[in-house]
Amino acid sequence: DVSIHAWLVEQLAMPVVVDNNVRCMALGEAFFGVGRGVNSLAFIYARYGIGAGIVVNGRLYRGSGLGAGEIGHTIILPHNGALCRCGQRGCLETLAAEPSLIRQAEQLALEHPGSILASCMADGSVPRPIKRLFNAYRQGDPHARQLIDTGSEYLGIALANLVNLFTPELILMGGLFEEENAIILPTARAVME
Repeated sequence: DVSIHAWLVEQLAMPVVVDNNVRCMALGEAFFGVGRGVNSLAFIYARYGIGAGIVVNGRLYRGSGLGAGEIGHTIILPHNGALCRCGQRGCLETLAAEPSLIRQAEQLALEHPGSILASCMADGSVPRPIKRLFNAYRQGDPHARQLIDTGSEYLGIALANLVNLFTPELILMGGLFEEENAIILPTARAVME
């Protein structure tokens, strides 16, 4: 029950704005990063969830309810999709966010115990389970490849919808999408285009 805003204003003696992490990342790119001089950009970040920060003419676009940019809740599979934490079914987060990919990989590893994927997912020397999944992909495991390629296709659909609705000059990717861009982005970009 501490107002971080009030505390920071007191400590810094300057104006402070507290906002969502992805929106702040988008502003950082618009003001100080590769988005300088660009009139419109979208910054897409994936880790636990998938969010977007949208900047237009140097200003963060918030929408009427301050929730603009929740691209992770773009519904991709409305009928047979998994239940999302938002209450909808088939959201992008249920298909391409880190927890979903890990959950699906662990299930596939159980179903295929002799697979490269099962071996990689059991490798405790790699601390992040998502890295274990991508290691299996790099080693050619067909289950890992299908899982990641399908998630990348769904990301591409969401990006195509973003482009059709917003037409940003620049789309930037962060988090998991940046870390594993060599694997994720070719498929996502092909689907988006």
